[in-house]
Amino acid sequence: METATTSTRGMIIESRNIPAGFGSFLERRGLAGMTARTVEGMYLEPRAPLTAILRAFEVTGAAVIGVRPSGKAPDWHVTARAAAGARMRLRNVRSAEWLPTLPPAA
Repeated sequence: METATTSTRGMIIESRNIPAGFGSFLERRGLAGMTARTVEGMYLEPRAPLTAILRAFEVTGAAVIGVRPSGKAPDWHVTARAAAGARMRLRNVRSAEWLPTLPPAA
């Protein structure tokens, strides 16, 4: 007999403008559980596909900066990142200081 296991691992949705009561809205709609505001945005445990949760953020006007699994420190690798954020970093005059470069050809 096989049993299906579901992951209860949470996600951190990085956003700066989450409306008040949005976490309880996600819980009522059945999109997420155990929601909590954090310094970076919102912690939640997905109960629906991530695309449905991100669509709910978009509908409310909360700009999503990034998405990452909880329990990991933020680093340069982000699970999902808005295209506008990538364009902004690449157009920055100082981008050559943090972009990896290859050594000159010999």
